[in-house]
Amino acid sequence: MLKDFSINNEFPPIFILTYQMGDQEAASIKESLREAKHNNFIGYSHSLSHNTNNHSQEQIITKHIFNKYWGKVRFKIITFVQDPISCIVSHLFTNVQKYLSHIREVDESKALNEIIISLLKTLNKFENKNDGFSGWFDSHIKKWFQFDIFKEPFNKGAGYSIYQTKHSDILVLRLEDLNTCHQKAFYEFLNIPGFTLFSINIGTNKWYAHLYQQVVNSIRFPVYDLEKMYSTKYSKHFYTMEELLNFKLKWTNQTQTRFLYKQSDSVLNENKIQNDFNHFDLSTDYIPVSFITFMFGMLHFYSKIGDSDRHYCYSLEGLNYIYNQIYHNQDSNFWQKVALYFSAKTNFSTVYFSSVSNMKQMFVQRAEILKIVLQNQNCTLNYSFPVRQPKQHRIRLGIIKEHFKENTETYASIPVFEYLDHDQFEIFLYTLENANTPIEKYSQSCDLCHQNR
Repeated sequence: MLKDFSINNEFPPIFILTYQMGDQEAASIKESLREAKHNNFIGYSHSLSHNTNNHSQEQIITKHIFNKYWGKVRFKIITFVQDPISCIVSHLFTNVQKYLSHIREVDESKALNEIIISLLKTLNKFENKNDGFSGWFDSHIKKWFQFDIFKEPFNKGAGYSIYQTKHSDILVLRLEDLNTCHQKAFYEFLNIPGFTLFSINIGTNKWYAHLYQQVVNSIRFPVYDLEKMYSTKYSKHFYTMEELLNFKLKWTNQTQTRFLYKQSDSVLNENKIQNDFNHFDLSTDYIPVSFITFMFGMLHFYSKIGDSDRHYCYSLEGLNYIYNQIYHNQDSNFWQKVALYFSAKTNFSTVYFSSVSNMKQMFVQRAEILKIVLQNQNCTLNYSFPVRQPKQHRIRLGIIKEHFKENTETYASIPVFEYLDHDQFEIFLYTLENANTPIEKYSQSCDLCHQNR
């Protein structure tokens, strides 16, 4: 097979490398290039690692070409970026029988439900520190080509960028812009005028094509989880803030959006909240994270005046319902899970923007739920302090913060601790997370407090 190709600087090998995204697009580009650049070796792989387990013959040959000619000829590398949520959905379907081996044995309704739950759980577990999208570029492009793509700007307006490294030229294409930018990109990258992109509809021929379309049309992810995904180094590097916002709107729960933009004269009552809550309960053992996150998580976008007030009213009624259910069902395993999730994810920051909010009730109810959660975990809540020693002139004051990162809350609270009378107060600052920020170091190094832990 190798002798059919001329491999030199006149006919450089063209590698299509992808993470999880773009199998269909890669196949389309590969066939289109073979029509236009038939004398070039054109390979396709997800990885250039030496481990060839479960790799196709084509991928093994691609690795062989790379190892044999690297440093001797200039390589042409093509790779893609894509909305990470779309990528996750596509990846699950590509490997659906691996992750859900019985999926073809159940009816369509149950299959749809199981796939949606799997995707929701996948995104809920996502953490920025384990961002596979950014990590792929580091472990492949940076490792093999000695090029850190995140240190170079990406042309978001064009939808593609071309980078020159010591031994290679790299074309990065955004899949969302492929149909509009491919001719210009491939003319600039490979000097192919009028490049024609052949359409290969791999997905439409798969058994799960109809199911895939149903999932895309119906699934809506929690805002909190979308915020995690779209705040990564990868997302911010390849997409504008407006584009990321449009992704959030695309994947945000449509029912939530209807609640958010409902008319101000809508009647809210506990029965309506219960119906809405049950709408998100996809199975008897699945916590309705979408509903809880919408009501009490960080919601970063409102579109018109009055939305924050409507969101507050809905959240207040929702909290009343959840609080009553948790309080009156303390032996329920399901409501214990809801209480634990609520305690971990609740953030009332968006309520601050409401002009009608009275947050005292919300904080009192949250405190009661936290109390129930701690009691279920056998924590000791009642504590009798020892008698103050006569020689202890100063009052010991302990402040617990989640972190001392550089945000408005930290900058607003530090002066309060700093300018307390240190002749009367002995101050201890406790943090649950070592942020290693300048403001944290300032707290440790100055006379702000007696001790920082």
